[in-house]
Amino acid sequence: MTESSAVSTEIRWPGVVVVGGGATGLLTALELDGQGFAALVVEEGSLCSRQTGQSHGWLHRGGVFPDARAEDFEQLDEGARRWTELVERTGNSGAFTGCRIGGVTQSTFAAVTAAWGHLQLPYEHTATTTGACDWMIRAPESAIVPVQALRAALGDSGVALRRAEAVKLLPGRSGSTVESLLVRAGQRSFRLTADAFVLANGAGITALLPEGQLSSAVVRRLSFMLVTRTDAAMNLGVAIPEQEALGLFAVPRVSDGHRYVLLSNFISYAPTAELRHSRDNWLAGIRPTVQRFLPDLWQAKDALWGVYSAVKAEPTRQVALGVSDMALLPSPYGNVVAGVPGKLTLAPLLAERLADAVAPHTRHREAAADGLLEHLPAARWGPEEWEVTPLVRRSTLYRESGRHQP
Repeated sequence: MTESSAVSTEIRWPGVVVVGGGATGLLTALELDGQGFAALVVEEGSLCSRQTGQSHGWLHRGGVFPDARAEDFEQLDEGARRWTELVERTGNSGAFTGCRIGGVTQSTFAAVTAAWGHLQLPYEHTATTTGACDWMIRAPESAIVPVQALRAALGDSGVALRRAEAVKLLPGRSGSTVESLLVRAGQRSFRLTADAFVLANGAGITALLPEGQLSSAVVRRLSFMLVTRTDAAMNLGVAIPEQEALGLFAVPRVSDGHRYVLLSNFISYAPTAELRHSRDNWLAGIRPTVQRFLPDLWQAKDALWGVYSAVKAEPTRQVALGVSDMALLPSPYGNVVAGVPGKLTLAPLLAERLADAVAPHTRHREAAADGLLEHLPAARWGPEEWEVTPLVRRSTLYRESGRHQP
């Protein structure tokens, strides 16, 4: 007996099932809901965890991508504006953090300001209080806490949010469309029957669609985030797109009265690499960058430190340090669409594309949802990855065995 034939419970949903409770999936569901379609989101873990909850939330407008094209700047700017509109509609201004960009060379300064000049975005010079930087600009860019923004937006919507693991797409007799999605909730399995399906579960998409079709369109990369909790945390985010800084990002967060900073850079690894070796290599690489450009943070006596890994799925890049364009991925089924945004900034634009692509395959909200939907538990929000990352003294994280480090 196959796994699908052993399923005893069918749940009928009168609209679209969205797999993935990250930024792309939730924004797609909001788009569908706004267009009058019934949207159900299924997420295996917590909403806005995984790839969304592992990001620092920087809403790029091109300032840190000197190799990007003018059309990349414009697309990023539009995505950032969509996020701003979402936050303004909910009145949740606390989801935003102001940001600065700094550097040491005039060529980088020229590249950064050229991107913003193309977009006619204002900026202002500010004091260079950040380590080795020779210049610093208060940026027309910001960072967002996705879980705060999306939780507020979903609260007033008709989107259904359920916790379940997406196991397998079950095609109809013709094989050209999908009839239902096999999901697992606890020890029970269900068939979610719907008009159409959206796959927005990042790296998990490859488990639901034939991988051969995605091999050239999507890459998976392993990256890391350094977390520190300290009263020396800055109030504004900082990015240093210099080559010698390896594209350093430092974004502040606040939780339970404590101040944190999330630190990352452009360095990533193949997910097949040995995790411990990659982690140690990455920590060794970011260390001198933080020491040089954020010395107050590095030397803070009260600081506790931690690190977490993240495997991300994104469209194939044409330029190593360029912008990955958002992508609708190839699907063998007429009523299934899938996509990955590349950057969190682009998630609202991709969500619009996904909703528009799937809308012709469904009907406007008419029938009531199957009462059996209550067999699936409600999805929970967060926490983001940094909130549950174990923190230790820097000497422990860097295996210093208590020896003094400058």
